[in-house]
Amino acid sequence: MTRRYWLDLVEYIFLGGSVLGTVAAAATQQVLYAAVPLTITVGLNMDNRQRIHRLYQQQGNNSITNLKRLVDPLEDQLNQLEESLSEVKARSQDNVQSQKESLAQVYKLVNPMKAQVDQLKTQCDTLDDQTQKQLRELKEAQQQTSEVAFQQIDQFFARIKEHLGQLEALASQVSPQTQAKLEELQQSISQIKQFVNPIEGKIQELEHRIQTLNPSSDPQNGQIQDLLNQYRDSLNAETQALLNPLQDQLNQLRGIVEEVNPKTEQQLAEMRATLEEFASQTALPANRPASSLQNVLEAGEIVPLEVIDIETIDPSRWHCIHLLTGHSKGVNSLSVARSGQTFASGSDDNTIKLWQLSTGQEIRTLGHKGTGGLVSVKTIAISPNGQFLASGGDDKTIKLWQLSTGQPIASLNGHSGSVKSLVFSPDGKYLMSGSDDKSIKVWELQSSVVKRTLTGHSDWFTGVKSVAIRPDGKTLASGSDDKTIKLWDLESGKNVQTLRGHHGTINALAFSPDGKQLASGSDDNTITLWDVTTGRGITSLSGHSGSVYAIAYSPNGRTLASGSWDSTIKLWDTSTGHLLNTLHGHSAAVVSVAFSQEQHGSEASLRLVSGSSDDTVRVWSYESLSDG
Repeated sequence: MTRRYWLDLVEYIFLGGSVLGTVAAAATQQVLYAAVPLTITVGLNMDNRQRIHRLYQQQGNNSITNLKRLVDPLEDQLNQLEESLSEVKARSQDNVQSQKESLAQVYKLVNPMKAQVDQLKTQCDTLDDQTQKQLRELKEAQQQTSEVAFQQIDQFFARIKEHLGQLEALASQVSPQTQAKLEELQQSISQIKQFVNPIEGKIQELEHRIQTLNPSSDPQNGQIQDLLNQYRDSLNAETQALLNPLQDQLNQLRGIVEEVNPKTEQQLAEMRATLEEFASQTALPANRPASSLQNVLEAGEIVPLEVIDIETIDPSRWHCIHLLTGHSKGVNSLSVARSGQTFASGSDDNTIKLWQLSTGQEIRTLGHKGTGGLVSVKTIAISPNGQFLASGGDDKTIKLWQLSTGQPIASLNGHSGSVKSLVFSPDGKYLMSGSDDKSIKVWELQSSVVKRTLTGHSDWFTGVKSVAIRPDGKTLASGSDDKTIKLWDLESGKNVQTLRGHHGTINALAFSPDGKQLASGSDDNTITLWDVTTGRGITSLSGHSGSVYAIAYSPNGRTLASGSWDSTIKLWDTSTGHLLNTLHGHSAAVVSVAFSQEQHGSEASLRLVSGSSDDTVRVWSYESLSDG
């Protein structure tokens, strides 16, 4: 056993003895029994404390020794770091000094350049002011030149109209006289024919009889022949007498024509001189000033669409004829002009592009910096007269563009959310817009004010995603995130029907050309055909594997096209609901489709335009022999 153990054991023994001594002292009244053990216990305790103190001191010394062993290398490293830091500090000071010298040299070079830049800036500002002033003067001069040119054009056409009026008056003066003379000639010729024809017939009959006779047997044949010759001479004289008045009448007509021709030539010469004078005096400006909305509304006529009857039952006749890659982001909306020659596309790249349908050639771009910026274009629509286009997007406004110039002509403000759908009334006087603010607005274009605001879709959802107008212009359909379709009476603004049946957002709506059917495309991957009169669903078309974003009827109403998130376009027979064909080509969601038609002699073609999130537009064609 160690000393530590014995000391502890003895201390505990005496501690126990002190307890017993205390008890004995209490019993015997002898303090000694308690004092001795307690004294020994205290001594042992003190010895133990000194021993423990020595142990702690020894352990501390050992720890210090160990720490010193660990610290010594650290001190060496710190010394090395201090030396390295001193070297780095010295080098830094040297580098700082050299950089200061370099900066001083740079300042020496920069200061003159800065002065030159200031001078250039001043010159640029002056030049900019002069340029702006010149541009303003040029613009004013161009406007004045344009006004003068248009006035001269009006004067020129007035002179042409005056000359044409004179020519028409002269023609109307000559024509009755000429017609009367020709009728007299015709009557005279008829009389001569009536007189001459019987005589000619008799002469030919006598000659035939004379030829059948034998001249040697009948001596009177010579006399008969002489009489016939005399009769023929007399007939010729009488005929000539009848023809002489006709010759006089022909000479009179020739004189009238000869009199008219110099006058006509004189009129034409004056018109040519007017053209040359106009061309030498003025040159037409390259760009005519943008028309006002009033002028654009009144320009052009709404030509009724002549529907070509084309059956689309042969899937092999559908093919893609143009792939248009002008947009840099997804194409959200398409609109084909009523003429069928051009169409427009709106995109997330903040532009609208106008295209030639037959060739796929880009005509112009609307929305670039030169014509006024746009934000993401969500919907577009071309007016029925083909003169202007409406666009809506995330900036909550509707812009109107003149198609012939590509310039904006008006801006309609009133929505508090993104504009998602636009449609014109058939007469082109009104524009309907659906927005994420859960409302539909009816705009009177002549005054650019809201005639009526239609509300009724649920407030719990995002807003109105699609609108469509019936061909008679009396009923408007709207589709929303609330999974319902509402039919509105545009005259009263009342909600006349609410169609329910879809299980997802209504993304697209379209009325059939005869107005009897309404088609709807939804996030539930289906298309429903509705009876507009009863409000009941006729049939549901299933086949897409993703949301249906776009639908469109063909001009004859027999075919329905649908575009989907599944990147395909499906063509449906509207009378049977059967799937006719599936067009593949896009690599992302098809979000817009539109039909057009063309007639070339006996050949008729149906065109389908599709826009996709893959940044492209495709033009599909169905070639067919026309029945007419």
